Amino acid sequence: MKEKNEDLCGAFLELHKIALNDGLIPKKVKFLIHAAITASQHDLESTIMHITGAIRSGASEKELLETAITIIPVAGMLSFGVFLSAWNKAREKVIS
Repeated sequence: MKEKNEDLCGAFLELHKIALNDGLIPKKVKFLIHAAITASQHDLESTIMHITGAIRSGASEKELLETAITIIPVAGMLSFGVFLSAWNKAREKVIS
């Protein structure tokens, strides 16, 4: 996106930063919400990014599992699978 429109890319990144700051809703919860939404859209790369953010913001394994399970009734097993795949890749990213 940056190559096509640097201003738009900068604005998006600024919005992303503002939206994911700690506030009344903790940062890790915001990342978990984003991860659930992107998993329901079957967007693996974005889900990896948001799960990585959640982990780095202090989300526990239990919180991640509960988020993954919460996806099933509203978005189905495919979205749950996307979340689990992203979680595995995010773990690798955080560990390395």
